[in-house]
Amino acid sequence: MSRIRWVLLYLLLVPWICFAVEESDRSVYEIVKDGIEEELRQEARKRGISDDGDVNDLRRRLLDHELGKQLVPFEERAEAEKEDGIILQRADFIEHRETEGDEEIIYLRGNVDITYRDKRIYADEMRINVDQGFIAGKGNITFIDDSGKEYLAEEFFYDTNTDEGVFFQGKSTLKKFIYSGNIIRKIHESEKFVSENATITTCNIKYPHYRVEANRLFYYDPDYVLIKDASFYFGQDALIELPYYYSNLEEPDIKTSLHFRERAGLVIQNTYYPVKSDETQLALKGDVYERLGVYTGADFFTDYSVGETDLKASAVLANEVYYYDAVTENWSPWGPPGSTDYTVNRYFRYNLGGYQKFEYGDRTDNTTELNLYWTSDPYYEYDFERRSETFDLFKLIEQAESDNPRKDSGFSWYANHYTSIDSFDFSVLNNMTFKPQRNTAVDTVYLPGYYEHRLYTITAPNVTISHHDTILHDIQPEFISSLDYVSSANYQHTAYYDDAGMLYSEVHRASTWLNLGRSYELAEYIEFTPEIEVGAEGQSHVEPTTNELQDDQRRTLLYGETKESLIFGPDEINLELYHNLKYKLAGPDDFYDYGRFRIHKLGIAGYAEFWKFTEELTTSYDLRPTYDWSSGTYNPDVLDQSRFSPLINTLTFRPIETLSLSDRFIYDIANSRPKTNSFILNYYNDNIYLDKHRFTLDWNLDWEHNFNDPLRDILHSNFEVNMDIYRYLTLYFSVYSRNEDIWRYFPSLAQGQGVETVNPIVDLLKSFNFLNVEDRKDSYFKLKSISFGLTRDLHDWQLNFDYTGNREISYDGTRYLWNNTFSISIGLKEVEDVNIHTTFTEGR
Repeated sequence: MSRIRWVLLYLLLVPWICFAVEESDRSVYEIVKDGIEEELRQEARKRGISDDGDVNDLRRRLLDHELGKQLVPFEERAEAEKEDGIILQRADFIEHRETEGDEEIIYLRGNVDITYRDKRIYADEMRINVDQGFIAGKGNITFIDDSGKEYLAEEFFYDTNTDEGVFFQGKSTLKKFIYSGNIIRKIHESEKFVSENATITTCNIKYPHYRVEANRLFYYDPDYVLIKDASFYFGQDALIELPYYYSNLEEPDIKTSLHFRERAGLVIQNTYYPVKSDETQLALKGDVYERLGVYTGADFFTDYSVGETDLKASAVLANEVYYYDAVTENWSPWGPPGSTDYTVNRYFRYNLGGYQKFEYGDRTDNTTELNLYWTSDPYYEYDFERRSETFDLFKLIEQAESDNPRKDSGFSWYANHYTSIDSFDFSVLNNMTFKPQRNTAVDTVYLPGYYEHRLYTITAPNVTISHHDTILHDIQPEFISSLDYVSSANYQHTAYYDDAGMLYSEVHRASTWLNLGRSYELAEYIEFTPEIEVGAEGQSHVEPTTNELQDDQRRTLLYGETKESLIFGPDEINLELYHNLKYKLAGPDDFYDYGRFRIHKLGIAGYAEFWKFTEELTTSYDLRPTYDWSSGTYNPDVLDQSRFSPLINTLTFRPIETLSLSDRFIYDIANSRPKTNSFILNYYNDNIYLDKHRFTLDWNLDWEHNFNDPLRDILHSNFEVNMDIYRYLTLYFSVYSRNEDIWRYFPSLAQGQGVETVNPIVDLLKSFNFLNVEDRKDSYFKLKSISFGLTRDLHDWQLNFDYTGNREISYDGTRYLWNNTFSISIGLKEVEDVNIHTTFTEGR
């Protein structure tokens, strides 16, 4: 134990010392022990050392100075002993004693923090027997072993010789579970822990909703648990009692997800990881898609000090089902029994490629990345690469309701490089993008041929260099000192290919600019921010068409740009005046309507916050004069209201915490008339009680009024209510409806169309009359979706019964369909590895 003794002996002397020293130095240590702050600072100044910090800092610094004259420097001793020694990180009070048997005992009190080998221990109090190698502590114990596992306890005893210990009133974790016991014993052999009178739960509250109680729990790191005399409790009731219960906490080798999609039918996805760590993963995949076919693939990922590698390869023996008119959208090769047996062709679909990134450099930061993938068709990733390894209720509902491929289901190749050094950034990007395009010869959206054409776009190279800094420090006059400086230059080449792979357009673009700016506090509540920018742009098509030539001329120029912002007032109420001018200094004639003026705008924005109101307002005026290219002159600049952008005013009133009223008014200044107005009412209250039942009510009502054509007004209503009908049992109901015939409620508009006025209250009630189909049809509040269900809160677990109905347009656009989804699910709220759900979809 000599190593422990030497390291502790020195460290214990540093913060506090309570043993005799030479008489000549006694006054120093008496001051260190009992002196006030000013005495400590005087002693520090006498010795020419820093007098900064609090009392403890001064005491440590003085003792370090005095003892350093006689002891070996701590850095040298700690370096020699750090592998096996007990290292004191912190303690507010330290006392050294010797027993009658000449054993050294160290007492530590107050925020004690020590490390021993790869372990760390925190406590309120701690006692260390240096000769025997025993450590004992009490009060807010946290013991962290070499694997990072934490143990919390009120008291503990630990033997450094055998690496064994006992925790009293201890608590620790098993994966996502928490276990506690009156006594937890750490046994060195096999890294085993034994807990007596243990409780296991995922609920970290005093009285958990469910738990497992055991006479004794054996935990064999890292994955095996044996429980003796186990009782499974829900609330205060024991549901099951078992003499022994054994569990392997290791995740299953094969992870399976089961769900349903409209396009694919029943989906079974399986993932196996023969290699899985934070740095390296290898995933083997094997899936079955009821309608689409059988999928297999592998993913490999590794992350290392200088980069990462990500490789993917997969293939599908696919069914060509959607090319057959006789195969309806509900067709399944698995049945139902008695259904017509269609002869369906099969073909291969595939995805192959990888991503590679390198990071390197000492003084410079460099990143190079390469991404090359090829997929057989634009639908591949959408059909097969949306994978899951666990059950997820929300993904299931989302995919079951709408599962059509998107137009942007494309992919890209790229080879990029980035370099940063101090305030300079440099990048070279090379990209090739494949985007599926609409095939106008196919009308049905869900057919593979709908987006079978792909357009190719190549951008290579795309080179950018930029620099940013604060310049002109501490110069006169002061207003040009410490300016924010940013500059950039870019060149890119882009080629466009048609669906036949033929080049049809090629363009070169370049730009560079330099920007200077700064904010000035002119006075209290007055801030002025000017910016000035000078730049150049250029564009040139290869063999341009007439339109492309004109576009090149307009995008080739040398320009200057200024921006100014003047803000009056504090954050609660202020007014901003802003101006923006971008002017073409040189360049070819481009016959632009405003000559050399690219931007010239003067604007105003206001904000006010008062009591329960907030107000925002903004508009701007276009100052660009029109240019007569025949005469080469600008037309007189005359104030013209058509140059005003719409005035937008947003007023929000919140009379109480649960209610907000917002009005967004848009006024068309150019035509001197209001344009639209949106009135939004939102009520949210989660503190409503009926007897002992708690309600949560959320209602959002949005009326979009069109001043120019009131017949186009729309009213949106989203209503949701939750009720706690029993402890941990919640009933919920939500409905969304839209009304596009609000004009029927206004006598003048209804009479103008030759129809009768409708009472809005009666019309709204009809939309909720689910017992009468005709009432719902007559109501102008068209129900778009409805959802209701029951939630059983098991604290960390949750049990759901849900129905969701949505009104959607059919694939061919000729009719509306009502999609019904019923689901039952149970799962851990925060742990997606363990949950089960079943879904019943109408038509399946």
